[in-house]
Amino acid sequence: ADPMAAMKDPAMMKQMEDTMKNPEMRKMMTNMMKNMDPEMMKTMMKQSGMNMSDAQADMMAKQMSGMSEKDMDRMMAMATKLQAAGAMFTQAKEFARRNLMLVLAIMVLLIGLFMRWMGWA
Repeated sequence: ADPMAAMKDPAMMKQMEDTMKNPEMRKMMTNMMKNMDPEMMKTMMKQSGMNMSDAQADMMAKQMSGMSEKDMDRMMAMATKLQAAGAMFTQAKEFARRNLMLVLAIMVLLIGLFMRWMGWA
Protein backbone atom coordinates (compact mmCIF):
# COMPACT_ATOMS: atom_id res chain seq x y z
CA ALA A 1 0.00 0.00 0.00
CA ASP A 2 2.03 2.84 -1.40
CA PRO A 3 0.60 6.14 -0.17
CA MET A 4 1.94 7.88 -3.27
CA ALA A 5 0.27 5.42 -5.68
CA ALA A 6 -2.41 7.96 -6.56
CA MET A 7 0.29 10.42 -7.63
CA LYS A 8 1.76 7.83 -10.01
CA ASP A 9 -1.55 6.87 -11.62
CA PRO A 10 -2.18 9.07 -14.71
CA ALA A 11 -5.97 8.63 -14.52
CA MET A 12 -6.01 9.70 -10.87
CA MET A 13 -3.77 12.69 -11.64
CA LYS A 14 -6.11 13.75 -14.46
CA GLN A 15 -9.09 13.52 -12.12
CA MET A 16 -7.27 15.64 -9.50
CA GLU A 17 -6.33 18.19 -12.16
CA ASP A 18 -9.94 18.43 -13.36
CA THR A 19 -11.09 18.87 -9.76
CA MET A 20 -8.64 21.73 -9.28
CA LYS A 21 -9.97 23.48 -12.41
CA ASN A 22 -13.51 23.55 -10.98
CA PRO A 23 -13.82 26.85 -9.03
CA GLU A 24 -16.42 25.47 -6.60
CA MET A 25 -14.32 22.42 -5.71
CA ARG A 26 -11.23 24.58 -5.40
CA LYS A 27 -13.00 26.93 -3.00
CA MET A 28 -14.29 23.96 -0.97
CA MET A 29 -10.78 22.47 -0.77
CA THR A 30 -9.37 25.87 0.23
CA ASN A 31 -11.86 26.16 3.08
CA MET A 32 -11.17 22.59 4.18
CA MET A 33 -7.40 23.20 4.27
CA LYS A 34 -7.78 26.51 6.13
CA ASN A 35 -9.92 24.88 8.83
CA MET A 36 -7.85 21.70 9.22
CA ASP A 37 -6.74 20.92 12.76
CA PRO A 38 -3.09 19.94 13.45
CA GLU A 39 -3.87 16.25 14.09
CA MET A 40 -5.71 15.93 10.77
CA MET A 41 -2.84 17.75 9.04
CA LYS A 42 -0.32 15.35 10.58
CA THR A 43 -2.37 12.33 9.47
CA MET A 44 -2.72 13.68 5.93
CA MET A 45 1.01 14.38 5.64
CA LYS A 46 1.85 10.91 6.98
CA GLN A 47 -0.41 9.33 4.34
CA SER A 48 1.47 11.22 1.65
CA GLY A 49 4.78 9.82 2.91
CA MET A 50 6.01 12.76 5.02
CA ASN A 51 6.39 12.45 8.78
CA MET A 52 6.05 15.58 10.86
CA SER A 53 6.15 16.31 14.54
CA ASP A 54 3.23 17.70 16.53
CA ALA A 55 4.94 21.10 16.64
CA GLN A 56 5.39 21.14 12.87
CA ALA A 57 1.75 20.14 12.30
CA ASP A 58 0.58 22.82 14.72
CA MET A 59 2.70 25.48 13.01
CA MET A 60 1.50 24.41 9.55
CA ALA A 61 -2.15 24.50 10.62
CA LYS A 62 -1.69 28.00 12.10
CA GLN A 63 0.01 29.24 8.94
CA MET A 64 -2.71 27.83 6.71
CA SER A 65 -5.51 29.27 8.81
CA GLY A 66 -3.87 32.68 8.57
CA MET A 67 -3.48 32.61 4.79
CA SER A 68 -5.73 34.74 2.64
CA GLU A 69 -7.96 33.07 0.09
CA LYS A 70 -5.82 34.55 -2.69
CA ASP A 71 -2.62 33.12 -1.20
CA MET A 72 -4.25 29.73 -0.67
CA ASP A 73 -5.44 29.76 -4.29
CA ARG A 74 -1.89 30.55 -5.47
CA MET A 75 -0.49 27.74 -3.33
CA MET A 76 -2.97 25.24 -4.75
CA ALA A 77 -2.25 26.40 -8.32
CA MET A 78 1.49 25.96 -7.71
CA ALA A 79 0.90 22.49 -6.24
CA THR A 80 -1.05 21.55 -9.37
CA LYS A 81 1.80 22.75 -11.57
CA LEU A 82 4.35 20.85 -9.50
CA GLN A 83 2.29 17.67 -9.76
CA ALA A 84 2.13 18.10 -13.55
CA ALA A 85 5.90 18.62 -13.69
CA GLY A 86 6.40 15.51 -11.57
CA ALA A 87 4.19 13.51 -13.90
CA MET A 88 6.17 14.74 -16.92
CA PHE A 89 9.44 13.79 -15.21
CA THR A 90 8.08 10.32 -14.45
CA GLN A 91 7.02 9.88 -18.09
CA ALA A 92 10.47 10.97 -19.32
CA LYS A 93 12.18 8.61 -16.89
CA GLU A 94 10.02 5.69 -18.02
CA PHE A 95 10.72 6.52 -21.68
CA ALA A 96 14.46 6.56 -20.96
CA ARG A 97 14.23 3.20 -19.21
CA ARG A 98 12.32 1.64 -22.11
CA ASN A 99 14.66 3.10 -24.75
CA LEU A 100 18.05 2.81 -23.12
CA MET A 101 19.97 2.34 -26.38
CA LEU A 102 18.41 5.48 -27.88
CA VAL A 103 19.34 7.48 -24.79
CA LEU A 104 22.91 6.15 -24.93
CA ALA A 105 23.18 7.00 -28.65
CA ILE A 106 21.99 10.57 -27.98
CA MET A 107 24.46 10.91 -25.11
CA VAL A 108 27.36 9.75 -27.33
CA LEU A 109 26.25 12.20 -30.02
CA LEU A 110 26.09 15.08 -27.52
CA ILE A 111 29.51 14.21 -26.11
CA GLY A 112 30.92 14.11 -29.65
CA LEU A 113 29.40 17.50 -30.47
CA PHE A 114 30.76 18.96 -27.22
CA MET A 115 34.22 17.60 -27.96
CA ARG A 116 34.07 19.01 -31.50
CA TRP A 117 32.97 22.41 -30.15
CA MET A 118 35.85 22.40 -27.64
CA GLY A 119 38.31 21.52 -30.43
CA TRP A 120 39.25 18.11 -29.03
CA ALA A 121 38.19 16.11 -32.07
